[in-house]
Amino acid sequence: MATVLAEVRSTKVSGFQRRNLGLFQATFTDASRGVLSAKWFHGAYLNDVLAPGQKIALFGKIEFDNYSGNLSIMHPEFEILSDDDDGLHTGRIVPIYTAVGKVTTRVFRTLIDPHPQKH
Repeated sequence: MATVLAEVRSTKVSGFQRRNLGLFQATFTDASRGVLSAKWFHGAYLNDVLAPGQKIALFGKIEFDNYSGNLSIMHPEFEILSDDDDGLHTGRIVPIYTAVGKVTTRVFRTLIDPHPQKH
């Protein structure tokens, strides 16, 4: 498990795009110029969220993909970062709150964050 701060290089949706059932794939690069491939099943909606050039914090299990020869990560948590952003949901020890209805742990973190001007 790792957190990677990287930049989106490319994005692609394949499979069934109707009803957001497609496979969303993105490639990322970090300061070392290494390549990381990420995949989200049922992630076609991410095509409207992630774009080349964005800075992202990704968190998940990093594995070596024998097929592509690159490092890969499946269904990572992610947070889009600004230039001076350290991340609220990734890259640090984060609190876990019990979800209440549709209020998720990410929403609780945002509401309870003691430094809201940073995010």
